[in-house]
Amino acid sequence: MLEACTQARVAADSKTLDDCRDRLSQGMPAAAGDGKHRSVPNILQAIRDRRSHHANLLGQGEGEAWLRYWHARLLRDSPECGPGQYKAIRNTIGADRPPPPQCVTGAMRHMLSGLRPAVPSGPARALFMHAAIAMIHGFGDGNGRLARFMQNWELESAGYSAVFFPGELHAELNEALWSMLGTGDPGPLASLLVRAHDHCGRLLAEHNGSDAAQ
Repeated sequence: MLEACTQARVAADSKTLDDCRDRLSQGMPAAAGDGKHRSVPNILQAIRDRRSHHANLLGQGEGEAWLRYWHARLLRDSPECGPGQYKAIRNTIGADRPPPPQCVTGAMRHMLSGLRPAVPSGPARALFMHAAIAMIHGFGDGNGRLARFMQNWELESAGYSAVFFPGELHAELNEALWSMLGTGDPGPLASLLVRAHDHCGRLLAEHNGSDAAQ
């Protein structure tokens, strides 16, 4: 639940967690509530379903389809964002311009089949996936959400716990990603991942014993 709330940019406080948990227990539809809260149930279900699959599926023939599948799941409540559909027009990342629409499919496939296998599984591969998806920026919206989701798929598949970035770290996360894009140095992003991991530990301790933390 904590990861789902931070992905939806909803405050991961006890009141919000209890509210979201109550909706789920009552079988309320994903569109229940308003604003950011409505996306939490679908994101939570995607996270739970992620744990039933291994990230090594990304290295197989359908790997690129898995990226689009998870994007569709995460953006299900935002049809205006084109869930599961690559961008139709070229977008930007700060002052940088990622691959144009006609190159996205090829870039994703090369990243998954040619580059990802060369990176050791675990935190290193998780950071690689996070940065690669953010840099390719293949979707019109939701690239950051997908990047963080795929990072955690890699971590969990390697036996590590998921790491989520609270709102107060998002600005630093963007700075670390752009720094890596410009210099190729993963150090700032790796350091931020460690800080986020420690933050997650404190949040989980705060909600220890609560179903909302699962």
